[in-house]
Amino acid sequence: MPTARPPTDQVHRQLILALRGHMRRKKWSINQLADFSGLGRGYLSDVMNAKKSPTVRTLVKLADALETEVSELFERPASLTKIDR
Repeated sequence: MPTARPPTDQVHRQLILALRGHMRRKKWSINQLADFSGLGRGYLSDVMNAKKSPTVRTLVKLADALETEVSELFERPASLTKIDR
């Protein structure tokens, strides 16, 4: 039986949390992410506010700028993962 996929808005929310986490670790503003990724600040702002969904090419640029893998941008942040006891 196939596993259920999370709703699109949940995936986008996870992406935003991951981007913010990586930016926080690097102490980057959205302007710095824009500079290092080659993307526009306004576009990144729209992505971060869930007004636009990034393309695969954009995700690669973001991951490269943040020195991470695209797949890590979709992983649930450890601080939000529920630990079963």
